[in-house]
Amino acid sequence: MTAPFNMMQMVADRDVAYDFFTQILGFDTFYKGKPYTAKTPTPTPIGIPLSLTTSIPYRAGIVYPVAGEFGRMEMIEVMGLDGFDYADQCDAPNLGILAVRYPVADIERAKNQVLARGGAISRDIATVSLGGVGAVELFSLKTPDGAIMQFFSDPAAQ
Repeated sequence: MTAPFNMMQMVADRDVAYDFFTQILGFDTFYKGKPYTAKTPTPTPIGIPLSLTTSIPYRAGIVYPVAGEFGRMEMIEVMGLDGFDYADQCDAPNLGILAVRYPVADIERAKNQVLARGGAISRDIATVSLGGVGAVELFSLKTPDGAIMQFFSDPAAQ
């Protein structure tokens, strides 16, 4: 087994999320596909009921901060299914993964790049202790769907 290479986030609109990751965060594209509907009932990792996989399309985008196998963020929009939107509950403490974190070489530069590209910081730079890492400088922002993204200082980051 290896470390996970891909994180998946369900989004209301794949293109809005994709634009956030590429234009605000400066991530590169790994994949951005057309809506997909299975030809025969097919299990999916995104929870579409088997009986609906031939009639309910979804579209995906995958981006990354640095080319390679690790750190990819995949956004999935299921088209034509209504559900509940819990984006307003993406505040600590919550019942899911608290945040997706990316290391950066220069925390001030990373924050200023996000702001210069039109992004908004939800929690300004602060010193925090990350388990297994130690004390780091870290700031947070939210994706258009409310997920918490954090960037932390790591001189070894490229």
